Amino acid sequence: MAERSGVTVLTLQRWDNNGTLKAYCTPMLKVLFLMKQLLKEVMDNQVDTIFITYKDRFIRFGYDWFERLCKMHNMEIVVLNNIETSPTQEMIDDMISIVHVFSYRLYGLRKYKSKLKADKYYPSTQRCSDCGHIKTGDEKISLDGNQKHKTKHNEYICYECGAIMDRDENAVANLLALLN
Repeated sequence: MAERSGVTVLTLQRWDNNGTLKAYCTPMLKVLFLMKQLLKEVMDNQVDTIFITYKDRFIRFGYDWFERLCKMHNMEIVVLNNIETSPTQEMIDDMISIVHVFSYRLYGLRKYKSKLKADKYYPSTQRCSDCGHIKTGDEKISLDGNQKHKTKHNEYICYECGAIMDRDENAVANLLALLN
C-alpha cells in the first residue's frame, strides 16, 4: 500500500494515528467489529474512498452488494490487486474461506474451557450428543476410526440410537451441552 501510494510505511502509520487516513487491519477476531464500524461510516457518508488490497480478502461473500451500497453513498472502492480468477478457482477459494471461518469458530470455543464442567477425560468424542450413549471397548473411535465397524476417524455412528454425524460436530455439541 505504501509503495503504491508513493509514501513510506511510517507516513501511512502516522496518517492512521492522527486520523488523516484510517487503516483497518482485519485479524479474524476484529473482522465483525470493523465491518460494522465501516458499514456505519459508509451509511453516514463519512467515507469517500476505501482502498483494499484484494477484493476477496475484504468481503468474501456479498462484495457486489457492498459495492452497490457504497455507490449509493457516492463512495468509491479501489482494489489495488485486482486478480481475475476462473469460476472453478473462485469456488475453491470460497470453500477454503468457509472452512477457515468455521475452524475459527471452533477455535473460539476454547474460551469457554474454564466454564466447562468437564475434565480432560470427559468422553466428548465417544458420547452420542443425541441419546447420551458412551462408546466403550472396541466400539470407541480412535485416530484410525473404528476397526470393528469399519468407520473413518471423523465419522460418529451411535450404535444405540443410530445417529450418524461428524465426530467433531458431535464432540462440540457434547461440550456445548455442558455449558448449560
